[in-house]
Amino acid sequence: MSIMEQIKALEDRIAKAIEMIKALRAENAQLKTNLANAKMREEELESIVSSLKSGNDEVENELANAIKIFDDFDNLEPVSGTQSQVNEIKDAQSAFSFSAPQEDSLNIQLGPDDSTSGKEQLNIF
Repeated sequence: MSIMEQIKALEDRIAKAIEMIKALRAENAQLKTNLANAKMREEELESIVSSLKSGNDEVENELANAIKIFDDFDNLEPVSGTQSQVNEIKDAQSAFSFSAPQEDSLNIQLGPDDSTSGKEQLNIF
C-alpha cells in the first residue's frame, strides 16, 4: 500500500470517526433533554404525592374529630325530665302522622288520628 493510499484510508477513518462523534453528541444532547424532562416530571409527581398525603392527613383528622364528636355524644348523660314532660313530647310526636305517598301525591294527616272527626289532609301533587 502506498503512502497516498494509506493517507486516503486514514482520511476515511477520520471522517467516519467525526460522523460517529457527531451522532454520539446528538444522542447525548437528547439523553440530557430526556433526563431533564424526567426530573421535572418527578418533581411534579412528588408535589402531587405530597398534596395527596396532606389531603389524606386532613381527611384522617376530620374523621378523628367526627368520631370524637360521636363518642362524646354517646357518653352524654340523659337529661332528667319529669314524666309529664316526657309524656308531653310523646303526645306532640304522635299528633302528626304521615302516610306513604300514593302515585303522584303525598298525603299528610294533621292532628290526632281520630276516625270520628273530620280528617284534615294536605295533598301535594
